Amino acid sequence: MSEQAEPVQEFDEARFLALLDLAGPATAHELAARLDEDLTQVAETMIQAELAGDRPQLLAQSHVLLAIAGTIGANRLYLLSERLNAQVRTPASGPQAELLGEIHVLLGRLITRIRLARSQLAGP
Repeated sequence: MSEQAEPVQEFDEARFLALLDLAGPATAHELAARLDEDLTQVAETMIQAELAGDRPQLLAQSHVLLAIAGTIGANRLYLLSERLNAQVRTPASGPQAELLGEIHVLLGRLITRIRLARSQLAGP
């Protein structure tokens, strides 16, 4: 699904770590917990919406992903969320199975990364 001239860095680790650093030790753990909860909810809701063909729900979840992915440096997920957003806005667009499949994979990786940060922030 690579349509771009230049490859996009999937995840900007430096941006994510800078965000956690900016939040400070106490708030960073809460931020990681909230990201984990929100992204897990998005993943579950997107699966249900995909199965039901619920385009308004896919649109809503694409907005959530755009906001989170853009903020924390999940660059590839951000671009795919933009594409999903455009597709579900177009009534004549066909199935999004391939696009959603890639989003689910990247979302799973992102949730795993967030959970690692969350456990590291929890300390010993």
